[in-house]
Amino acid sequence: HDDPAVAMGDFNVTSEEELELSTFQQQSDIWQVSHREGCEECRGTYYYEPKDDWSFLDVILASKGREISFIDNSIGVLINETNSLKDSGRPKGFDAISMDGVSDHFPVIAKVKFPN
Repeated sequence: HDDPAVAMGDFNVTSEEELELSTFQQQSDIWQVSHREGCEECRGTYYYEPKDDWSFLDVILASKGREISFIDNSIGVLINETNSLKDSGRPKGFDAISMDGVSDHFPVIAKVKFPN
């Protein structure tokens, strides 16, 4: 089909896997990949402490060449006091005992321009 499309979610591609497999780079011929199109100052959506490494597990994809695009300077990682640890700025994972926290990774946000 030729309709504009958006796909988003947790793609579980670590920075290490991206270096080895170029998963998002391979998709960039047909998809605009959120963190490759913008978000230059973003560290990532997930922090892996044993390797002191940030990854973009969460991604927004917008189809290329179908009159759809990310609006300039709108791509970001949503970080606030509810979903991050104050001391480190890392994601505040959900704790079932204390019922505190949100997720072990941050969401990606973006504004998308669709055709009229």
